Formats: sequence, C-alpha cells, structure tokens
Amino acid sequence: MVIAIDVQGFKTSPTTFTPKELAVFNGHQVAHIVFKPPFSFSSLDVNYQRQAIWLMHNHHCIKWEEGHTPPHLFPIILRRLVSPMEAIYVKGKEKAEFIRKTLSQDVVEINEEPALPKLEASCLYHSYPKCHCALANVYYIHNNYTMS
Repeated sequence: MVIAIDVQGFKTSPTTFTPKELAVFNGHQVAHIVFKPPFSFSSLDVNYQRQAIWLMHNHHCIKWEEGHTPPHLFPIILRRLVSPMEAIYVKGKEKAEFIRKTLSQDVVEINEEPALPKLEASCLYHSYPKCHCALANVYYIHNNYTMS
C-alpha cells in the first residue's frame, strides 16, 4: 500500500522541528491531527517567534496555542498509522528526513520543486485561502505523485 504524509510545524531551535499538523492518507483512510504546543510561545527564542508568526499568518495558518494532541505522541501516532511494509511518500527534503528519522524506514522523497499548488483547505483549522493544509496536501500528493 502507498501512504502520503504531510507535516506542518515550527522550527523551535536550530536542530529541532516541532510538528503542529500531521496528515496521513492511504487512498482509502485518512488521519489528521493537530498537536498542542510543546511549551508557551513566550519561551520560544525571539528569532523562532518571528518565524512562527510568519508561518501562522502566511503558511499553515495554525496558531501556536491550537491543537488537542500532546506533541510527545507524534512518533507513537505516526508509527501506528504506517506499517513497515508501506511505501511512504513525502514532499520536501526536510520533511522526508524528519519522517525517515521518526519511522526509521525508507521514505520516497518528492522534490520540493515544483511547489504544491494552492489547494482549497480540507479541514476546519484552515479558513484562509493562502493557508497550506496538510490534509489537502496529502490528498494531492497521493493522487498526483504515487503509483497506486
């Protein structure tokens, strides 16, 4: 089976990506999770606060404080959603490496260029057309990049 994964999030240190939104789609079933922040926004370094503000207003549009799932559950949830026998497709080098490290298995990395088109949001967290929704992205990736 082929699985498409997209994750949106924030850099919280020079070497740490903190997932905010996860979407997984296998062609039949979908999972979509928005994670709580790992700590208060004020605890974030000022440079990463600026990046986060830009992402919240211009990219994934999910506020730092939104989410329902504790972030430490991300690897557990991802491993439950993906079996070791499945082909995993992820768009972008950094995201693919993050998923690869989390799962400890091969990932088909889809080139970042061309960028995904602006897609209509598929979830309730995204109410602005400029936002990138992980859920909309996995549908597009699965339907346009996988060989299923």
